[in-house]
Amino acid sequence: MAIGLGQTKGLGESLAMLGVLLAIVIVLGMIVLYVRGRTLRGPRDDGEASLFDNLQKMREREEITEAEYQAARRSIVERLAGRGGSAERTVGHGGGRTSGGNLGGR
Repeated sequence: MAIGLGQTKGLGESLAMLGVLLAIVIVLGMIVLYVRGRTLRGPRDDGEASLFDNLQKMREREEITEAEYQAARRSIVERLAGRGGSAERTVGHGGGRTSGGNLGGR
């Protein structure tokens, strides 16, 4: 019962194909895990979401003007997009409205 040369070659090709399929399955599994992790993860930073909420509440309580709200909102969006900007320069820390919508010369 000797295995002929043709049978050995066929076995080698089958093992090679099995190895390639196994590699494909592993790569696809890793991609699925990555996408699933990115999808199931919440907002990038809960602090940013609550910052939007706090900013909107300040506008509703008329602690800041509409112009101050829009400027701060733009600043937050720019920061989230990675373009810099800071909400701290736009919204004062005093909590109250400043005269004429100006933030104390900032």
